[in-house]
Amino acid sequence: MGKKFIVIIVNHCNANDTIECLQTLFKQSYTHFSVIVVDNSPSNKDLDLIINWANGKMEFLDTQFPHLTGSINRINIPFNSYFDDVIESLDQNKKLSLLKTENRGFAAANNIAIKYIESNNFEFDNLWFLNNDTVVTPDALFKINQFLLQNSDNDIIGTSLMEYDKPDEIQSVASGFDTTFFRTKSFKDLKKVGSNYQLYPNGASFILSNSFLKAVKGLNESYFLYFEELDLVKKGKKEGFKINYLIDKIVYHKGGGSTGKNSAFADYHYLKSRLMAVREHYSSKLPLLVIFTFFVYPFNRVLRGQYNLSLIHI
Repeated sequence: MGKKFIVIIVNHCNANDTIECLQTLFKQSYTHFSVIVVDNSPSNKDLDLIINWANGKMEFLDTQFPHLTGSINRINIPFNSYFDDVIESLDQNKKLSLLKTENRGFAAANNIAIKYIESNNFEFDNLWFLNNDTVVTPDALFKINQFLLQNSDNDIIGTSLMEYDKPDEIQSVASGFDTTFFRTKSFKDLKKVGSNYQLYPNGASFILSNSFLKAVKGLNESYFLYFEELDLVKKGKKEGFKINYLIDKIVYHKGGGSTGKNSAFADYHYLKSRLMAVREHYSSKLPLLVIFTFFVYPFNRVLRGQYNLSLIHI
């Protein structure tokens, strides 16, 4: 029997990417799923655009994957909406839920969706946390379902990512945290992972089982951005849960759509979250990381001419 999935997508000031992602999700051959979009943008502009799409009123979609998105949706997709703690016409048979919240970070936005699921007793076997700057193939959920049915180590599943702009190129199979020099790295080949790396799923696409979610009780909201997945893996391993990776061409990822690539905003939260992750899971190495963060890394940024980013460390 097939698994029941709920897909969670967070939108922050990037409705066009979210709509492109939704367009591919609602082309799935596997239909035992629903989608929750959490919008934490500062205004209702993005949410209005997504509602227009769901109501079949969008005229044009800019995409490099017309073969995945198909023609722009012209069929109304019934949806539940949740604004200002008021649920309008909740119906579990509706495949889409739109939630509006303030911006308290990526983990908090996902937890809003989890609380919505739990408070309304939605049935599910797995949650698929999917970045809004992705598109997926029509057989993505079918392949994920088959992988889960065929593998016993499926409490945490990371999917590989393909480059959006170079569809034949692997972007990442998994992420790794270097516990010696405190760097993160994307791995395209798991056979080349050194013993000093702790592997964890790509944050743009990972799946959690219902039992895992009950054990860890959602994402740690102390992490505004970055390292939520490492935190989940470390906590999950303490509870005896297993991690696995589905390597297939099912998810195409842009990257930096909401935060901006190499932006000061992203850099600040990366550094802050890394300090928190090391303090919680590798506490004996925290003094060394402090030296790296406030002395070694800023000096390296200056040498590379990244003067503005070097000031973030100070």
